Amino acid sequence: MPVEVPAATAVVTAVTVGFVAGGGEHAGDGSDDAIRHGDYVLVATQDLTTVYGAVYAFSCSNGATIVKRLGLYRGNRALLSDNPKHKPITRYGLEGIVMLGRVYGVYVAPGQVRWV
Repeated sequence: MPVEVPAATAVVTAVTVGFVAGGGEHAGDGSDDAIRHGDYVLVATQDLTTVYGAVYAFSCSNGATIVKRLGLYRGNRALLSDNPKHKPITRYGLEGIVMLGRVYGVYVAPGQVRWV
């Protein structure tokens, strides 16, 4: 099924996935659909409309870029990992985190994108 991608989706950015200092962990659960540490993702930088369940790229105050799903945790807005090993980032952990835009795809190979 084709995915409607905003015209602003031209930014390709390297993503260090996971809210961990150092390490090479990834946010996925081991499935082929997981976005992994170091993946390149297509980010619509002008798409800052928040949709629960959608995936977004965020810049952290420590310089890392993370990719998380926007959702609810205990009734509050949170950044969620698809990997249950990683705890949600709640309002107390959101200080210094800036939304870069919505993630629409993962660069797989030349000319190949896996839509998120």
